[in-house]
Amino acid sequence: MFPHITLMVSDGWAPVLSNSIIQATCGEGMAFYDAYEAARKGILPAQNAGVLVEQNVKIDKKGPNEVVFVLLREPVTFPGLTKLFY
Repeated sequence: MFPHITLMVSDGWAPVLSNSIIQATCGEGMAFYDAYEAARKGILPAQNAGVLVEQNVKIDKKGPNEVVFVLLREPVTFPGLTKLFY
């Protein structure tokens, strides 16, 4: 399980697919593993903070795709209540 917030989707990509994308890029040994772990542990600024891009990431039911991972230097807070989560 990878805690995250899905902020954007595009045509043909449902928000639930973010789980498959994160699993394919942030799991141990994957392209964004070190950066995700640093952010998860609250190491700020996150190592390699900025925009990371990986080509040809195989996503279930979508084939190979480009994946962009954005690392923020500081935490972001979204005031409000969680209405739905998976």
